[in-house]
This record gives sequence, C-alpha cells and structure tokens, in this order.
Amino acid sequence: TLSEADPSIRDIESKELAMYDMTLTIAQAYHSNCDYSELKTRGLVRKPAIFSLDEFHTGNGNDGQTQIALPDSL
Repeated sequence: TLSEADPSIRDIESKELAMYDMTLTIAQAYHSNCDYSELKTRGLVRKPAIFSLDEFHTGNGNDGQTQIALPDSL
C-alpha cells in the first residue's frame, strides 16, 4: 500500500494514532472526573488539529535529518 511505501505518510499516521490515543485517554479521565474537568476547562479556546507534512516536518538543511515542528497549540 501507499502507507507502506512512503515513510512520511507512516509518520503522519503514527502522529494521528498518538493524537487519537491521547484524546481517548483525556475523554476517559474526563468521564471519571467530570465536574472537576468542567470547572478547569470552561475557559479553554478550542483549536482544530491539522495534520499535514508542511506543518509537522521542516528540514534543517545541515545534516539531512528532519526536525519535527509542533503546532503552536501544543
């Protein structure tokens, strides 16, 4: 498949899976501590999670390795 052939797509899929796992963990914790979570998260501004190669990968140009650039919201 395409995801097996292209390592950059696998990296994005891994990040999406990690984000899903984190979201699931937070949702489970929220259900366990619903009142406390509601009080502490009431004023948070929601931002969409965007997955694209341009936002996550930036080459440094020196040694050919790729650095990971995280969005500002993290």
